[in-house]
Amino acid sequence: MNEYENSGANGLSVRDVIFRETYVYAEADGRRATRTIDYPAPKEEIERLLADAGIPAKGRPLYAESLSSAIRELYDRMPDSSNFDELNYLAARIQALDTGQREVYAAAVEAGLHCIRLDELINLAENIVNFELTPPDKQTNSEIGEGIPTSKGLLTESGEFKQPYRFVGDIPPEQRATEFLDKLNYPDPANIIENVELTPLTLQLHAVCGDYAEDAVLNIERLEGVKSSEYLLLLTAYGAMLTEASHAYRVGTPQYNCLMDVENKPESYVFALHVTNIWTKADNGEPVRGPVIGDLVSVALRDQQWDIQLNAKEPTMVDGERHFTSEDYTAVRRHLDRVTEQHRDIGIREPMGTAELLAAVNRPFMSKAEYPQEGMIRICQSAAKEILARGDADVYRLMEHGAILQSKLAAVHIGTNSAQKSAFAIKPDGLPGLEKWAKRTAADFARQAQNRGEHKKNRDTER
Repeated sequence: MNEYENSGANGLSVRDVIFRETYVYAEADGRRATRTIDYPAPKEEIERLLADAGIPAKGRPLYAESLSSAIRELYDRMPDSSNFDELNYLAARIQALDTGQREVYAAAVEAGLHCIRLDELINLAENIVNFELTPPDKQTNSEIGEGIPTSKGLLTESGEFKQPYRFVGDIPPEQRATEFLDKLNYPDPANIIENVELTPLTLQLHAVCGDYAEDAVLNIERLEGVKSSEYLLLLTAYGAMLTEASHAYRVGTPQYNCLMDVENKPESYVFALHVTNIWTKADNGEPVRGPVIGDLVSVALRDQQWDIQLNAKEPTMVDGERHFTSEDYTAVRRHLDRVTEQHRDIGIREPMGTAELLAAVNRPFMSKAEYPQEGMIRICQSAAKEILARGDADVYRLMEHGAILQSKLAAVHIGTNSAQKSAFAIKPDGLPGLEKWAKRTAADFARQAQNRGEHKKNRDTER
């Protein structure tokens, strides 16, 4: 630890630097520049680095060249990349620990406890009271078998490990390292497809991101019902949920809990659906109900969770019941309108094609197949059966020795054996066939919903 002068037994410098990171960036004239930041750092110092590096302006990248830690045990545990807010917050949480607590913290990291991700390292500092470190000279034979031996002594853990920190939005505003990031109260769009029929595209996402056949009917009916101009679609390993976006911004609702509780995994996706039009013209020129048209935006899950946390409204209690006021609803609607405008501004510059998006989001689903095939697009079983039966596209069954082209007759047998764990796929040139299936199936779902609505209306009239 040569860069830490006058360091004490715990490896901390006199200035109590927790991390030292060197950044590399290109100056305006193109020359290479470096800057070292000692964490925890004043917000002004980080803002100065960002301004000199041209951040948040696009075009000039900023790289972390090296990261050192005053706690030796953190060397091999720190993630490869850390954002300014989280790194500064972690440094502040460690700095708040006294000497004895830091020894316990270092021992826990050495033992490999709760230190895989940066959020775990932050929470470890918050849970330090759950750990006890017994020096070697004070250990008894009965204790040795109950703890984890470390270079600092025997470490034991008790109590529930709590997780007050999960993502950047949990950092109090006054403790965030970057002022410009505080202003980004919108979920940043990863990809956007504009002016598209939303219902078929949503159904295609159900087919290529997982096997969500059970959820597809309800979700498509909900979208076709068009009770809002803003929807959120959440796809996870546990199912697919489509909801009016405003419900997700109300603390304590099932939609809020579902979006906030889901873990940030590769197979977890969030899409914002901005409805722009549902009307078309009949032959006589009169407006009639047409397809649901709008923009579909792929959003990073953590960005969406952060945005919800920053802008969600708490209910008021009236006679023991939870209520949201009209003012709360208006505030959420205004925020969602701003999010939509933000997405459209970016979409104008960076549009994406449907095929490109479907191929991108399909990769985690394909990777989980028993016999994955690079370059192909895995589809759910129900879509494979229908596409094959109708001849919409070539369908392949993923086998140990490769992808086997299926005959039209094979559609009869798909899904008949409940024990069958077959995976099916199409080639990228088969995506138009997937779209045909989606449009046909979405129309069937919408028609079924309409028939049920009319049946209910007639039944209520008869009463």
